Amino acid sequence: MNFYTVFGSISRLWQRLAAQQKRLFATVIVGVVLIIPVSSLAADQLHEHEAIYLAASQFIKQETGQAAYIKPLNSNLRIIRCQTALQFDFPFNNQKTVRAQCTRTTNSNIPTWKLHLQVDLNKTLNIWRTDKPLASGQLIEANDVVLGIYTGHDFGQLLRQQTPPIGRYTKHSVPAGKWLKQSDLSNSIRVWQAIALIKAGTVLDSSLIRSVTVNQRQTSANAVTNITDILGKVSRYNLASGRTINQQDVSARQQVWVALKNLPSARAIVADDLNLEWRLDYQLQQGGFIEQSKIIGQVPKSYISKGRIITANLLRAPYLVHKGGLVKLTITTNNLSISSDARALNNGYKGDLVKVEVVGSGKLREGIVIGKGRLELLE
Repeated sequence: MNFYTVFGSISRLWQRLAAQQKRLFATVIVGVVLIIPVSSLAADQLHEHEAIYLAASQFIKQETGQAAYIKPLNSNLRIIRCQTALQFDFPFNNQKTVRAQCTRTTNSNIPTWKLHLQVDLNKTLNIWRTDKPLASGQLIEANDVVLGIYTGHDFGQLLRQQTPPIGRYTKHSVPAGKWLKQSDLSNSIRVWQAIALIKAGTVLDSSLIRSVTVNQRQTSANAVTNITDILGKVSRYNLASGRTINQQDVSARQQVWVALKNLPSARAIVADDLNLEWRLDYQLQQGGFIEQSKIIGQVPKSYISKGRIITANLLRAPYLVHKGGLVKLTITTNNLSISSDARALNNGYKGDLVKVEVVGSGKLREGIVIGKGRLELLE
């Protein structure tokens, strides 16, 4: 046996001894880590997770007025019992995390602790749900679904009011009363197309359009899927044959009262001044009047040109007292009523204070407008 052989044997022996020592050392360390916390915690009183959740929920309700879902902590997490009331706050200027803090525990070695809870506040939303059972691959019509009021935190995939499922196909069977999610629907979608050229201003009916099923990715997000959003509406533009009808292509319409002639200011409107005409909704910056009676007797604030839609902002109530006009000025004392003629020095509605000049004496008085051409004297 030469020198190199002996040296190699000795080296391998030392490596085996070193490995054994490492394993022994590791065993001791692990034993200490496992035994000390367990034996220490066994003597401590623990704070129940559910008690923390309850206190946090009460804090959230008080601060936000809403209920919340609190994500559970790891069930293996042992928390020393707190001797004082838990303190809570929102540490990150949002309402997604709540911090719970204990200022004095039952263990002097761990006098305080704090932890963070993940929170989802409940929201109340208008969500689509099924009104009857739906089969797999079924086309959803308007009478298959209803809008319901949903309250909860798990609403990420739910179909909200602005994303109706009408005109979509189910991916699988769906029971009645289920809140609909995007995952319940396939990529197939029914859209409506023009059968032939539809000229701008045409009132749309079922003879002018046809339904076509396409992949949702192959059409506009604004494509109309519910026929009731088309029928009775008016085409805003020329719609070529085969064109898919989008929401911006059509407009609802309503009958409103318009000026039949030029209307000067300061003159009360009469029935002969008005005409009932159709107007598209997008042309109405403000709502027009449907009832003629709400216009007659009102006075234009300024000149109204022929054909203009009559809206509330164009009108005012007529004055009951007109500047320069004669009025009756009345004073009532001891059940005795005395009236005199006077000339109004300014306009006034009912309840307004108006200065007058008494006819004959020229004295200036002030009265409250109580009716057309009538004032009650202020003493």
